[in-house]
Amino acid sequence: MNELREELLKSVQVKLAPYLLKFGFQFHLSMHDYSDTHDVFTFNRSDGAYINIDHMGFHFHDYPWNINPVLGLPGFKVSTAQFDIAPLWYWKQKIAPLEKWQREALKLTFDNYPVNSIFQIGKAIDQTIFDLDNFCKDFLEMDYVIFNRIRNIRYLEHLTQIQVFGEYHWTGKKKFTFYKNKEVE
Repeated sequence: MNELREELLKSVQVKLAPYLLKFGFQFHLSMHDYSDTHDVFTFNRSDGAYINIDHMGFHFHDYPWNINPVLGLPGFKVSTAQFDIAPLWYWKQKIAPLEKWQREALKLTFDNYPVNSIFQIGKAIDQTIFDLDNFCKDFLEMDYVIFNRIRNIRYLEHLTQIQVFGEYHWTGKKKFTFYKNKEVE
């Protein structure tokens, strides 16, 4: 697993960091606050924009392993930082063609990138660069119009989401309770 960790770090430093440096993003590597099994890959720009490569590390309990590129810009109108970001898979999902055959022709996947082997690590970093270049070029070039629309959609989806809680009565019957989001007025 140490071998995979070193390969991921090398791939990020050799492939992804030089690509993002062309757009003004500086690479920073740090340890995760709560876990010693994985690193935090962060790319920051002077205007506050950032790209994080999230992954849960290579602990065997977390298998299958993957990375999740996340694009962010602080200052969303909501106080929580949860909506300052847009995961790359979510971004692709919102701007991709609607027709299924078009998505299949483009070989679009709307999931995290698997990193279960050395081969998959290289492929995941290459796919990340390809997706950033083809779907997020405006974000990389400091045009945040689409990014702001996507995080607005993400926030609206959060507001309209209903939470369902199930609980068992002592008689064995299950009772479902539906709660609307408390932020909705």
